Amino acid sequence: MFFRRNADFNINTHQCVFNEECDITVNSRGACRYCRFKKCLSVGLDKDLVRGPYSHQDRARKKRKQKKSTDISDEKTLSLPVVIPTRNLLNNDRSLLTTNQWGLLSNVIHAYDDKSPVSTIRSTMTLQAAYPVKMRFKMAMDCFKHMTGSMYLSAGPFIKTMPLFVNMSIDDQGVLVERNIRSMSGVSGILVMREADVCTNPYYHNASVAIYGHQRIHQAMRIIAQADNDGTLIKLMIPILALSTCSDILDPVVDDMTHITTTPGGTRFFSNTLRLLEAQNIYVEMMFKYMLYRYGYNEASLRFANLIKNCLDQNLMLTGDGDLRKHQQMVQEITEETERSLTLHDEPIE
Repeated sequence: MFFRRNADFNINTHQCVFNEECDITVNSRGACRYCRFKKCLSVGLDKDLVRGPYSHQDRARKKRKQKKSTDISDEKTLSLPVVIPTRNLLNNDRSLLTTNQWGLLSNVIHAYDDKSPVSTIRSTMTLQAAYPVKMRFKMAMDCFKHMTGSMYLSAGPFIKTMPLFVNMSIDDQGVLVERNIRSMSGVSGILVMREADVCTNPYYHNASVAIYGHQRIHQAMRIIAQADNDGTLIKLMIPILALSTCSDILDPVVDDMTHITTTPGGTRFFSNTLRLLEAQNIYVEMMFKYMLYRYGYNEASLRFANLIKNCLDQNLMLTGDGDLRKHQQMVQEITEETERSLTLHDEPIE
């Protein structure tokens, strides 16, 4: 044990205080370290074959270090979230949506994007930017009227992509168009105005004020600002409104000639209201499950309530007379045109 403990002892830098004349025995070996170590070498011990010093404290220190490293590794393992690799929306899907509901959601979004007038409006605005300022304002007046009409005209081609709608009778389709076209187109218009950057264009803003009045346009800008920033939710809301018994606020219209009061939808009734509610519920369930998947229950509930409020706000804004008489006349003409187009089959059902 002495030799092992002193394996790093260098006899070249040390010397014996008794001139190397120490008699190393069992009883006197503790008197001189130098002579004792030299005697070990003389009997054949080799310090190169001895392992380095390794104390009990070293072993305890190493065990504590290993234990600490293991604890840190375990904490990291527990804190890491479980990541499920996904290749698409349906693989390892953790939402409540079924495969059919994912397909329905995708069809609604693609159908809306295909029928939306946004790309046409953007192209028109880009072309007008090359004209002089005065001419741009006049062109904006005419184009804004056309743009407003295109929002309503796009409702017909869109609802004709919905199998649950086209499978109804022509009379039932007509009732739904007449009762819901204003709310459908109003909600769609929010997305169109936002995606086409119409609200930020000074020429179109001035044109809209000249046509509808400053107060009503101010209301419209506020409604657009308060609308949900998730465009997908607005798109999914449109077929729900289309299949409503009446999503519009009934605004009686008095004929100037006959003085007869009429309302949207007239006196016509839907043939099977229960079937209509079942069809609407298919889209409502799909939409709310998607909202749960994206936002969780609390935020999904608030967003859904805000969508309904936003729809009611824009319906209230479009009630009344005065500066809206021409607008209401335009909507009525488009409604009649849309109803006539329902009997035509020139567009394939998607």
